[in-house]
Amino acid sequence: MEEPFRRTAVGFDTQDHTLDIEVTPSLAWRWRDEEELANHVAEGFYTAALAREARAEGARVIEAIERLDHPCVRGWQEWTPPSDWGVPAFVAGWDTTPPTFWERRDWAYGGARAGPREI
Repeated sequence: MEEPFRRTAVGFDTQDHTLDIEVTPSLAWRWRDEEELANHVAEGFYTAALAREARAEGARVIEAIERLDHPCVRGWQEWTPPSDWGVPAFVAGWDTTPPTFWERRDWAYGGARAGPREI
């Protein structure tokens, strides 16, 4: 779960929202980093609304995986990168280009008003 990707002059910007789902090859799953997400809310880094939405999005992903209707269960098991792929070079300006910000930033992170919150 993360912010939508935003195109920049040097690539893309996004922000990870901490909560992850670990899925095994047999499609068993488990939440990862739940305590870290709760701590981010308690410390005011994320709003409780963002934490709830991250979990809700995760639940939608889990349902799609269980229905076998998610990209991670449709062909990725056999995918390998082409043998001629090399290591990409950094784009000039990657280290000086300012980040782009998500339009829902204040909702997600509380802006300057951020303080301890409950999930």
